[in-house]
Amino acid sequence: MAGLRTGVDLASVGDVRDAVAARGPRYLDRVFTRAEQAAAARADGSPDPRRLAGCFAAKEAAFKVLRPGDVGVPWTAIEVVPRSGRTVALRWRGPAADVAARQGLGPVAVSVTTTRDTASAVAVARTAGPHPEVAPPPGTAVTLAAMSSASDDTIRQILADHARLSGDPASLGRDDDLYAAGMTSHASVNVMLALEEGFDVEFPDEMLKRSVFQSIDSIATAVDSLKES
Repeated sequence: MAGLRTGVDLASVGDVRDAVAARGPRYLDRVFTRAEQAAAARADGSPDPRRLAGCFAAKEAAFKVLRPGDVGVPWTAIEVVPRSGRTVALRWRGPAADVAARQGLGPVAVSVTTTRDTASAVAVARTAGPHPEVAPPPGTAVTLAAMSSASDDTIRQILADHARLSGDPASLGRDDDLYAAGMTSHASVNVMLALEEGFDVEFPDEMLKRSVFQSIDSIATAVDSLKES
């Protein structure tokens, strides 16, 4: 029997504006395709934070429909396509298209709305039948370790600066869930970029998954693996 999946997401226009101001093209190119950036540009060519926030919310709503599990899916693998009448459509690309095909996902309907401060999106899709969650391809899983050589203090400071947690990162256990502690999907983007800068690494597409950024321990393990490669 066919199933129905839904995803909902909120994005702060201010957070997107701050990320563009702080990191410019580096942030934009990691999160948005060239076509999305062009569609979200003002008349003078500068990025419009409200449109980008709407685009980001649509992507995250679609991720919740996709349910990639522990498969790495970059933000650019889900593309938001403008349509007539101020509506948008979603296009799976690369690894997102592979996951969607394996799960039997049909076309995704998405609705986006923005206010001065917030963007929200709802995505809905049918599945061809009951499919199990997608298993990670061989060699892409990140193994958690009780201790890691990546600086605990550096990671906690990055979380304090960028994760927008509801409490002090210093009080968190190494395996505490950062999303449960208040980190939003968009905040995780800024955390990733700050980790790359702080540790001089770059997260490949296969590591762009929730589990990698879910705890201090998983972040440290991922950073260590990148430093050793």
